[in-house]
Amino acid sequence: MKVATAKTTSPFSLDLVSLSKSHRDFLKTLHGLGITQSVPSSESVRRYLDLWLPLVAEYNNLCCYSLEKVDKEKGAIGVELVGLVPPSDVAWLWHCHRLAPRMYVEYIHNQPRLATKHEESKTEEISVAETKTLEADPPFALQHYHCKDNNTEYDEAKSTGIVEEKGEGKVLILPHTASTAAAATNARVLWEKMYPSESFFLPLPDPNDKSCVTLTIQDEEKANPGGFNLLGSTLRQKDFLWQISGPNFDKPTFLADGLENYHKFLILRTTPNGQNQIIVPTYQIDLMWHTHMLSHLGKYDSDCRHILDGKTLHHDDSLTDRSEGSVLNVAFDATKKIWWDTYGEEYRVDGGMYRGEPPAAFKNPHFVFQHKPPSVTTDGPNCHLIGNVGASSTTPASETSWTDPNQDYAPGTPAFIAAAEK
Repeated sequence: MKVATAKTTSPFSLDLVSLSKSHRDFLKTLHGLGITQSVPSSESVRRYLDLWLPLVAEYNNLCCYSLEKVDKEKGAIGVELVGLVPPSDVAWLWHCHRLAPRMYVEYIHNQPRLATKHEESKTEEISVAETKTLEADPPFALQHYHCKDNNTEYDEAKSTGIVEEKGEGKVLILPHTASTAAAATNARVLWEKMYPSESFFLPLPDPNDKSCVTLTIQDEEKANPGGFNLLGSTLRQKDFLWQISGPNFDKPTFLADGLENYHKFLILRTTPNGQNQIIVPTYQIDLMWHTHMLSHLGKYDSDCRHILDGKTLHHDDSLTDRSEGSVLNVAFDATKKIWWDTYGEEYRVDGGMYRGEPPAAFKNPHFVFQHKPPSVTTDGPNCHLIGNVGASSTTPASETSWTDPNQDYAPGTPAFIAAAEK
C-alpha cells in the first residue's frame, strides 16, 4: 500500500498554531463574560446586522482612500487604517456567522449596503476578497465595558486582555496588544460618527423589559440572515470551548501535530474515496479548521484552493446526532477508513477527541478550566463515545471558491445546512 503524506513545509498563509491560542483565549473570555451560554438578545442581533456589518463595510470604503482624501472628502477625521474591534455581544455573533463561510459571504454579497462603493480607487491596504467578505481585523478580538461597581465579570476575564478606564467604568480589550487597543478606539470613533445616537456597548437590560430576553417571531426571522440560522449556530458553538479545553490543547507539540493533521485532513478531500464523502475532523483538527476560517476567510479560501485543486472546503456544524446509524456517526466511520487507507494510521488522537457533553457547572461564567481529564459517568449521554469519535463539524461537497477576485461570484451549495427542529 502506498501511503500518501502531507508536505513537511506549511502550506498555510497564516500561523494557525499561534492563532489557535488566540482563538481559545477569545472563547474563554466570552465564556467568562457570560455571553456564550445565553441566547443573544434581539438587540444584539440588530446591532450586529444593522450597525456593525455596515460599519465594517464603511471602514472598507475608507480604506480605499488615502488618509488625506478621507479627511477632506469623507470628514472621517480620527478614523485610522488600524482595524476594528467589535463590542463583545457583536463579536460572538460575527464569530458564529463566519463559521458558515459560504452563507456569510453570500449574505454580504446580496446586501447593497455592504458593498464597496469605491472599488476603482482601492489601494493595497485592502483586497477585493476582503471587500466581499468583511474580514475580522484583527481576528479573535473584542471589547467589553464594565461599570466600576460591577467587577465580577471583569475579574473573570481580565487576565487575558488590556483594561482601559472609560468614563465611569472600564473597557476590557482582547487580545492584549497595543495595536488591538488602537483598533478598539478606532471602532468606537467610527461608530460615534455613523451612529451618534446609538451606544457602542450593549446597554444593561431593563429587568422589567421582557422583550430583551424573549424573542418574538419577527426577532427570530431577523436572526436568519440570508437563510442562515444565526441563533442556532450560537447554540451549537457555545460548547465548542469545552471540547477544546482538555490539557493537551495547552501543549505546543499537540497543536503542532494538530496543524499537520489538519493539512492531512484537507488532502483527504483530494483522494478518490474522499472527494464525495462527508469527512469528520477530530477536535484537534477542528480547532485548526475553525481557526483558519475565522482568522481570514479570503486566505482560508486561497489556501484551500491551492491544496484542493481550485476547490474550497466548506463547513457544516449542524449534524449533532451521534446515535448509531446517524449521518454523523456513519461519516466518522467512513473518515476513519479513508484516513487509514491514505496514511496507514489510526484516526484517533489522545486528548483530541469527543469529551462528552459539558458538565452542568460549565454553564457558569466562573467555571474553572482545570488541567485534568473530565470525570466520566456511565449514565451520561453518549458516554460510550468519549475519546472514540470526532467533532460535529463536517464537510459538504463544494466545487467553487467564493472570494477569488479573478472569477465571477457563483453561489453554490451552502456551507451550513440548518439542523432539523426537534
